[in-house]
Amino acid sequence: MYDFCVVGNGSVGLMTAYELVKNFPDKKVALIGPKSQFGSASIAAGAMHAVFAEIESHFESNKGDQKQFELAQKSKKYWDNFFDTFGKEALTAKDTLLYLKNLDNPFEIANYKVATKIASEHQVLRNASNKEIKDYTNLSKYEEVVVIEGEFAFCPLTVCRQLYNYLEKQQNFTIIDDFVTEIGSDFVLLERNVKIFTHTTIVANGAAAYDLLKDYGCMPVYQGVGTAIIVDSKTIDYGNDYVVRTVNRGGAQCGLHVVPRADGTHYIGAGNYLAEYDDRSDHRLETVRYLTAIAEDDILGEKNVYNMRGSLTHGKRPRSFDGWPLFGRLRDNNNIIVATGWNRVGLSLSPLIASEIISTIKDENDLCLTGWDPDRQPISFGDEDVCAKFFAESRCANLIEHKILEPNSQEYQTKYEELFQLSKVYNNRITKELDLDSGLGIHPDLYGILIS
Repeated sequence: MYDFCVVGNGSVGLMTAYELVKNFPDKKVALIGPKSQFGSASIAAGAMHAVFAEIESHFESNKGDQKQFELAQKSKKYWDNFFDTFGKEALTAKDTLLYLKNLDNPFEIANYKVATKIASEHQVLRNASNKEIKDYTNLSKYEEVVVIEGEFAFCPLTVCRQLYNYLEKQQNFTIIDDFVTEIGSDFVLLERNVKIFTHTTIVANGAAAYDLLKDYGCMPVYQGVGTAIIVDSKTIDYGNDYVVRTVNRGGAQCGLHVVPRADGTHYIGAGNYLAEYDDRSDHRLETVRYLTAIAEDDILGEKNVYNMRGSLTHGKRPRSFDGWPLFGRLRDNNNIIVATGWNRVGLSLSPLIASEIISTIKDENDLCLTGWDPDRQPISFGDEDVCAKFFAESRCANLIEHKILEPNSQEYQTKYEELFQLSKVYNNRITKELDLDSGLGIHPDLYGILIS
């Protein structure tokens, strides 16, 4: 019998296990997950401590985005504590170089303006020098290039290895190399048909969580399937001082970013599409083509892309039905604590999330992560016009980015209006089919999954 079972061995699971053995040294703790960390969004991340560059145009009117931003800022203190404990081996870039190449993409422009405005208000923004632009981009022409100071990067592989090395030495700690196929009131069932009995189960296995929790009334969780390119740094002539990136260029996509890692590689990412959770491990080859082409044009240049060698990586971000995280105890079983649905920010927030899990176990009242109960009713994205505007802007942006749609053209206006009206049709159809409140705004990123 274990006191705590942590299901999932990505960054949230590992950080949680670390906090459990620190806070409850006399308790028995098990961490369950495949040693390969198959599908882990953490392992397939860049990874950036994304705060300002993740901001989108609706930030100033969206309380959920503002809350997530505040949490990301708070999490920096937790990362500082982590690096004080484990050393700075995992740290790579100390700042982020953010660029706006041209004025072709209205969605990107709007996101960039708000992101840089907020960064400026927090006094972390400066213009990039000519040398920084020359050394770290391939831009012959551009609208603006800035540096966000303190928006750092770290290597997720190194962080996970450091946590594993620490945990393996702990007396009351067990690592179980397996998948979980069922969660009961006081047990978890392994794929090899072995029951592990536990007093408290912490579910932090990302997009796989919903299959285990749907009978408890948990909100659906989907997978954001991501592909990125891992480049052997020895095969390119490129530095390690900055994350170089854009803001979000098109909906569920997250723009382009090149991130140095501590293992002698550079990360080029990342494409992303939403799907029902499954065990897929293949790559969308259009994403590979797109990332290679844009990285060559904007950042690395023809010679580096010609010479670069490496591999592909694949991860599955957990994305909830309403787009917001799932955190807290289940109403139907207080012995189960859920921590999933973090989408792009799970790795950035992971030490804070782990600390909040400890506070939940101790029944403390001053939690940061409130209002995101795992079995809640969906939170509205906005009214139908807000949904339609985001859907039309982001999908047109995606078409522009992939050179399917000409910006500032009559074709653009026609497509925008078509998508704007289509969003209203989709939203109405989904709320009716799922018997949801007619005023609920469905997140437009989910239309593709929910419209059969």
